[in-house]
Amino acid sequence: DEVFRIADMVTVLRDGRVQSCRKVADTTPDGLVMDIVGRGIEEMFPESRHEIGDAVLEVKDLRSKSVGPVSFSVGGGEILGLAGVSGNGQGALARIISGLELPRSGTMEIGEKRLKPAPRAVMREGLVRIPEDRHRDGIVGEMTVAENLVIEDVRSADFQSFGFLDFSAIARRAEEAIEAYDIRCPGADAVARLLSGGNIQKIILARTLDKEPKVALAAQPTRGLDIGATEDVHRRLFEARAGGAAILLISEDLDELFQMSDRIAVIHRGKVSLPQETATLNRSQVGLMMAGQESEEAA
Repeated sequence: DEVFRIADMVTVLRDGRVQSCRKVADTTPDGLVMDIVGRGIEEMFPESRHEIGDAVLEVKDLRSKSVGPVSFSVGGGEILGLAGVSGNGQGALARIISGLELPRSGTMEIGEKRLKPAPRAVMREGLVRIPEDRHRDGIVGEMTVAENLVIEDVRSADFQSFGFLDFSAIARRAEEAIEAYDIRCPGADAVARLLSGGNIQKIILARTLDKEPKVALAAQPTRGLDIGATEDVHRRLFEARAGGAAILLISEDLDELFQMSDRIAVIHRGKVSLPQETATLNRSQVGLMMAGQESEEAA
């Protein structure tokens, strides 16, 4: 958007080479996307028919100091988008659902099993988290790519025996993930904080979505990423949805929410609206709800 708003010329670099150089007046958004990622907008967001199953994640009357009451459900094979202006409680809600913050009241269930509000407990029941701040909460920057890929699973028998880490197994896992997720790095021993934001996000995606989760909580998953990395994140979330995962997508990007979500709810001052089918909404309605108002159409 910024290029089309202020630039006279635009040059696209892809894989270290000049892909195109032309006047902005002779360029279209779809053409620019094609140059950047090698395929058009329609291919990045293909229409897909899919069945939405029974509720997998159920949040009932959840309350905390800054959130509540909040009630919603997400079905298997569904992406529920949560829109909101920054600072309206979505961060606190994500921490509560992840088990990182205790609610004052209310319950959460995965597959009718009540969740204990603790990180390891929610992980055991199949919930994974793509955090809003990938540098602060998604990786340990001074650790290697390999270590960050298994950091949540070091207690697993796959990576340790009798209390000792199996470094060969960790290295194999890292090489598989680097190839499968196209993590651009010098190697598995590279320091994670030195990678680009897109490659750090790929580490987090590999660590979480490869587990075939029941529920994926994705908070601002493409913030600060270029269009190529954004497309990769979206593709991975679509694949998880196709595999039956229930996905809660928290985003401030309305384009992302409308392109990705089956239903959309809005959070404002800690309260969440009733989710509505994306096809029945428009951006103006959602924008007004984010500001604490309702349009005549929405009403």
